[in-house]
Amino acid sequence: MHKIFSNGCSFLTPRPKDGVDTFVSDIIAKEYKCELTNLAMGGRGNDRISFSTKVWFEQNNTKDIFAIIGWSSMHRNDYVTNDGWKKGRIPQTDLTWRTWKTLDNVSFIREKSGWDIENNGIMNFLDNVFDLQNYFERKNIPYVMYNALPNSFQTDVRDFEVIKSCLNMKRFFMPNLSHYEFIIDKKYIVSPQDPHPSLQGHEEWAKMLVDFIKENKLTEKGIKVVGVDADTEKALNKLSEGNRVAFADAEDPGFWSKLRFGKLKVIVLALPCLLYTSDAADE
Repeated sequence: MHKIFSNGCSFLTPRPKDGVDTFVSDIIAKEYKCELTNLAMGGRGNDRISFSTKVWFEQNNTKDIFAIIGWSSMHRNDYVTNDGWKKGRIPQTDLTWRTWKTLDNVSFIREKSGWDIENNGIMNFLDNVFDLQNYFERKNIPYVMYNALPNSFQTDVRDFEVIKSCLNMKRFFMPNLSHYEFIIDKKYIVSPQDPHPSLQGHEEWAKMLVDFIKENKLTEKGIKVVGVDADTEKALNKLSEGNRVAFADAEDPGFWSKLRFGKLKVIVLALPCLLYTSDAADE
């Protein structure tokens, strides 16, 4: 790992005017002696975090890079105008995201726009996590995620539970505690008027996150394994279980002649007897 990429809201940015000249992903990059690319921006919502992350990875070299995503509040609304992204108002109301975030005007929003704001927020949050995790895993990009601001995995909506069950929680640090809740509880904030992380608030969260990354070996890329079997029933059973399986005969010279070895790292032969294995290896 030579590079770290991060994206999020103001909880992944410095606040020099308050004496906070570093932040979580910057501390982690220094721990691993890596170059850091940070796209985080104050007021950013989760739609923009997810979208801008995918755009960046499509336009840049992703070799030896590790991604850190600090999710913003599920109650922040991103939408596009003709002059770029706005963190601002909810369409068809005069409310800004700051008012919406506090949920002080839920009944007003429902009356004016008909939105179920709680479930809409949960749905968008789950969808963003699910989408970005799938993107990273499809691209074989190692990553870790956490909640910079409070989000909810708790829901009694059956459709939401379906998506929630598909999430890779092994790569989600402390899903039931956000960085914001942590610093409020520990009083690691800039000031009572500015509940952003103090220097200690960034350092302590980064330390726990590094421990989580190391303990779970999250910087390692996943290995894609493809099985080959000449038994149709076995191959179909493995496919139905979600495994990557090809129907082919390892003793068939035609199979090996068509195989592309460019990106293959290891071939493991496990045939019924030593003679068959030897013959296949010769092919």
